[in-house]
Amino acid sequence: MSKRADREPPTASPSAKAEASSGAALELGYVRAVHGVDGTLKLRLHDPDSRALHEGVELRFLARGGGAEKLRARVEAIVGEQKDGVLIRVAGVRDREAAEALKSHGAWIARADLPALGEDEYYLADTIGAAVEHVDGHALGVVEGISSNGPQDLFELLWRDARGKKHRYLVPAVPGIVVDFTGGRLRLDPPLGMLPEAL
Repeated sequence: MSKRADREPPTASPSAKAEASSGAALELGYVRAVHGVDGTLKLRLHDPDSRALHEGVELRFLARGGGAEKLRARVEAIVGEQKDGVLIRVAGVRDREAAEALKSHGAWIARADLPALGEDEYYLADTIGAAVEHVDGHALGVVEGISSNGPQDLFELLWRDARGKKHRYLVPAVPGIVVDFTGGRLRLDPPLGMLPEAL
């Protein structure tokens, strides 16, 4: 079973991607908006059910697309939840102006601070770059990224044909299609018609 929580989105900054690929940190979500005048942030989590966000955990706020770190601070309080985000206060952000400076920044968390995974669980970020194969053994390409259509996450797959031409396609990251992810290899059993015709 995959963990939607704490996955690296396709828009993560280059330096953040380097950190994610090293396994040191993952993007938990991003600052969607500012709430009130006391520095409260509205954080949109990649997985609304994530258990990684709690009081005392340290977050790094990185510019999305630019990579510069704006702030590293501990979560002082989880103020509440709204339909499109969690309201939090972090150390050092005491007014609306300081909060506005973090708007649209990614909130990164150290992997060491993430909840332990179960035996059959993995983080979607860890599949990026993995070789993909069908349960019958033939190659389906590599995982190029992760996206979402709302109800479910999608693997963004890249496959090259015999002439080297690139083909990109999406496959839902759901049980039944995902057989397993072990040893850096993702095995899939997609239903008939889901794969490109060439595959």
